[in-house]
Amino acid sequence: MAAAIVEVSGECGRPAISGQHARIMGGVEAVQGSWPWQVSLKLYGGHVCGGTLLARDWVVTAAHCVADHHRTEKDSPQQDIGVTKAIVHEGYDATSSNNDIALLRLSSSATYTNYVSPACLPARNGFPIMNRDKCNTRKYMNGQVSPNMLCAGYDEGGRDACQGDSGGPLVCNYSGKWTLDGIVSWGYGCAQAYKPGIYTRVTQFVSWINNKMAAN
Repeated sequence: MAAAIVEVSGECGRPAISGQHARIMGGVEAVQGSWPWQVSLKLYGGHVCGGTLLARDWVVTAAHCVADHHRTEKDSPQQDIGVTKAIVHEGYDATSSNNDIALLRLSSSATYTNYVSPACLPARNGFPIMNRDKCNTRKYMNGQVSPNMLCAGYDEGGRDACQGDSGGPLVCNYSGKWTLDGIVSWGYGCAQAYKPGIYTRVTQFVSWINNKMAAN
């Protein structure tokens, strides 16, 4: 698969390497480097969750990835970097998956290259992937989706995040910039009809993210 390479700038949301972009399950294999903010969180060398590079020293992921596994390593396709601090949202509820977000401070700064660069944080309004009222109907998620979550998927199923994708990014392109709108959180199975993937709604946590990064 052909890939175009442009000069790396470290600007958020603009991959230096372009490739065909599609969703995870039911999508296509990505060109290496075309999602340069994608992080693989590892425990004892094995992948357990995804994450998103937000800055040279910071990765955002799902709280349940940190709370369940207490991992201490982070890996990206090009750079292996340890984690010195995990900050789980104070309101995280493991039962409802509400406030399913955590920040990881890296032990050393990531080096921005053609293969490693950050995603952008969203504007306050963000992008309505699926109407929450529709998603909360009995046919779909039956009232389990809080204002801190968003739904994304197809009525017929077939494309979705799945096991191992937890904590990874749902990014949307706004005027040429890829913005982190969601963090893979939970769902029923994978790619089932009328069971969209549920993501942490990042627009609800932009202030929390910025405050924690500034204070730590």
